[in-house]
Amino acid sequence: MPCEPAALRMLRPRAWEPWIKSPCREGAHCSCSLLKVLPTMTSLSKKVLSTDKAPRAIGPYSQGILIDRTLYISGQVGRDPSSGKLVSGGLVEEVKQALTNVGEILKTAGCDFSNVVKTTVLLADINDFSAFNDVYKQFFKGSFPARSAYQVAALPLVGAAPEPSREDGGRQEDEKVAGVH
Repeated sequence: MPCEPAALRMLRPRAWEPWIKSPCREGAHCSCSLLKVLPTMTSLSKKVLSTDKAPRAIGPYSQGILIDRTLYISGQVGRDPSSGKLVSGGLVEEVKQALTNVGEILKTAGCDFSNVVKTTVLLADINDFSAFNDVYKQFFKGSFPARSAYQVAALPLVGAAPEPSREDGGRQEDEKVAGVH
């Protein structure tokens, strides 16, 4: 009996083990190398997405990456695409701008918010959770994506002059994963 195919081995509880016992010969081991999976992984289509309608990256990251039919969008804060500065008006305006930015990145892949399957929300203050949700609901029609939300100690300084209550330069960040038709 030959070694298990790598795909089946990945379903086993200890799939990370590179060697498995083989009934081929007593005491013998055969390697079902994960390298056999690499041709499949490397044949995936990868495309870097960017748009001038969302703020340009302020670090070594892309606005979005499309791998086959899955779109990964980098976290967005409420930065104005023209000035690169954080919008004024507090949390509600920041969330609106961040989600508008996400919408523009979605458009570059021919998507909209209905394609989003997972979101991660980072809040500087978890007490802003309800206000964030009020804005968030305006961007998603129908069913909502899976989501995680966390309070974090700080968010990246995004080039805006910090307000006394916003030493970190932003109050929320939002990232998305979308399925592409």
